Amino acid sequence: MHFHLPKPLHGWREFVGEVGIIVAGVGIALAAEQMIETAHWKHVVEAEDQALEQEVRDNYGGLLVRVLMQPCIDRRLAELAEVFRRHDAGQPLGLIAPIGRPTIFTGGKTTLEMATADQSLSHMPLGRKQAIFATYGSYDTFIPVAQEERTG
Repeated sequence: MHFHLPKPLHGWREFVGEVGIIVAGVGIALAAEQMIETAHWKHVVEAEDQALEQEVRDNYGGLLVRVLMQPCIDRRLAELAEVFRRHDAGQPLGLIAPIGRPTIFTGGKTTLEMATADQSLSHMPLGRKQAIFATYGSYDTFIPVAQEERTG
């Protein structure tokens, strides 16, 4: 096997040339890494955004169902008030079936928590982040009301 020893540099011009080649190589490597990183985050953010959009739609659907159930709930509460009135008056209650409760909607914020934890949310445009948090803020308002309905 034959080895070649490096040649000594002859002057500053050769030294600067060698350093320039190294700097250019490192710059190209960093630029390539940045392009790959940007492409990676673009893919992650698109996937997270779609998952957030689906979770928001699911939560909104549950809220909408709850709103649509309100007239039925009001009628049922009026019927229960009549049952209590009869009970207080010593009359037959008139119940023909067990007393049930409305369907309980359970939504979530797991996708938002995941997007925050893996930092993909920080790579989204500001306007999109504001829209997401405004939507989840509305959902946060609903959660205590739903919990009070279940326990009260």
